[in-house]
Amino acid sequence: MKLKNMIALLLALLLMMNLFITAHAAESEDAGAAPNYTELYCSKTAKEAIDGDVLEQFCDVLINRVESQAVNLLLDKLPALKTAAEQGGLSSEIGMYVYYGKGDYDSYAHFIDGGAAASTSVCPLEDADGSTILGQLIAFNTKTIFNKDTDGKSYFDTNSHEWLRFEYAVIHELVHAVMNDYNRAGMMGYNDMESLNMSYGDARKIRNEYIKSLAFPVWFVEGTASVIGDGYDQVDDIYERYKNTDGDFTAESVLNASLDNQYYGLKANNMMSGYVSGYLAMFYLCDLAAKQNPEVGAAINDTNGEFSMDNQKLLYGFNDILSRLHSGETLDSIINSLTDGRFEDTADFEERFIRGEKVNDAYSGDDETLGLCVKILNYFDGLTKAAGETASGSLLVPFENVGEFPLDIGSDTQADNYRANGSNDFVISVKLDAPYSDGGRSICGADVPTADQMYVLAEEKAAAEWETIKDFDWVHASLDDVTEKLKGLTCPFTNVLKALQAMENRDDFRMALYEISDISFDFSAIVSESGYPYDWYYEPLYGDVDGDGTITIIDATIVQRADIDLKLLSTFQQELADVDRDGVTSILDTTLIQRYLAEISSSNNRTGESYYTW
Repeated sequence: MKLKNMIALLLALLLMMNLFITAHAAESEDAGAAPNYTELYCSKTAKEAIDGDVLEQFCDVLINRVESQAVNLLLDKLPALKTAAEQGGLSSEIGMYVYYGKGDYDSYAHFIDGGAAASTSVCPLEDADGSTILGQLIAFNTKTIFNKDTDGKSYFDTNSHEWLRFEYAVIHELVHAVMNDYNRAGMMGYNDMESLNMSYGDARKIRNEYIKSLAFPVWFVEGTASVIGDGYDQVDDIYERYKNTDGDFTAESVLNASLDNQYYGLKANNMMSGYVSGYLAMFYLCDLAAKQNPEVGAAINDTNGEFSMDNQKLLYGFNDILSRLHSGETLDSIINSLTDGRFEDTADFEERFIRGEKVNDAYSGDDETLGLCVKILNYFDGLTKAAGETASGSLLVPFENVGEFPLDIGSDTQADNYRANGSNDFVISVKLDAPYSDGGRSICGADVPTADQMYVLAEEKAAAEWETIKDFDWVHASLDDVTEKLKGLTCPFTNVLKALQAMENRDDFRMALYEISDISFDFSAIVSESGYPYDWYYEPLYGDVDGDGTITIIDATIVQRADIDLKLLSTFQQELADVDRDGVTSILDTTLIQRYLAEISSSNNRTGESYYTW
């Protein structure tokens, strides 16, 4: 080989080696580079509203300090959860989404619009084996904590009251996430995640019955998160409505406010019932749980007019309740046990908490729970007035330490559970080897059939039920009687479909479809499965008694037959037939419908008018 060729080859080899080394170095540098949190987790709304460097800084603080510290704090304060984490019973990762005011709406996970500082969502996902498993996402609303300085630059203040509330909101939502794993049967209402795939049918009806008995009521779900998380501070404006005209909480004012605002009561079973009454109810139950252990004792005391609450003892009670649910006790049995039978079960507790017995349409007030709630509210109100800022009411910090931040975000913290994994969508939660046999509201998860068992059970129940109703005269019975019969079915899909097939020869079959559509659980699915050409946008018209959407001579004939007792009209059909507005169906209505068809106008004739006035 000529010298110049050898030199050229050596140069080429050197160049290739240099390129390889440079590429490898760049690759190593990228691998060690800090992640871009803004791109990983933030919505377009957040990127547009907040300066990029500040948003990135916020995400860093959120992920590496606030969220991770909050997780560790929950595990440190609640031994039952720490044990579960050590045994692999809590998720290692969770999806995170950061937005400003509202999400981008480009996926189900991002469909968020509201004022909450944080929120937790769940969604069924498929794992690598194709099995249904729970997915979790925690979302953060930056609008609640960001401001602009005089130069228009974004900033957030980690020493502000808004940031204090934000920290508690994060903790509140993490309580939901943890309980979704630790008490999954009660939180989700499912023992077998595959039952999520039941879209309609008899098995779904059976599943729904178990959901009602298994799923915790909303007041308990939100009350547990509030008593650990945001507590009194988040709803202090609502509690202000519970005061009397002198600005004090009294038994009379709290009872009246509770009765006047049913939306906030335990029985209302909505989000606000949890934030308000559910929060107070958890103090009551946690105190009772602490009392049952002689080595712990009462967490709430009122001695010689000195009222006090021990947050550590209340934490013990809270931990005890969660661990008992995890081991299979139901909420019914726990409430009954903690109150020594004073409240029979959850339903009884919801009915009488604060309100007491109802006598002659008036509630007397429950002395024990009402009295305790009044003292708790006055206690927090007194702390608020003394400190000049709202008490938080969280079990994580001594109550008298008003304004104390639960987290110390001075340095980065690592957590082994619920870590942000780079996804701003739902992330598969922990999948336990054993069934979710936790205790629910009224039954234990272990007592709930699996999805496959529910399908078999549904077939058996449907067949047995049809044997008792197959001889009903579906063709000639009045539509009122048909509707009433269908209301009583426990297997609506199979047996309603059979009933419809039996009614196909009715001259008012389309009207029958319309009338009974309001009383069956999955009627749209039933009709869709049957293939009946039913128009779900059918608009009832006066004079159209067969429900086909038009007024014909058939309608006049049906009304005429009804006039001479040869046809029995349903209550709704009678309304449509009463075109002369006199409150009864008569030969005059038949005549008016016929005149309408002949295009002969008549006074006081509403034939052809829409039944609904929009």
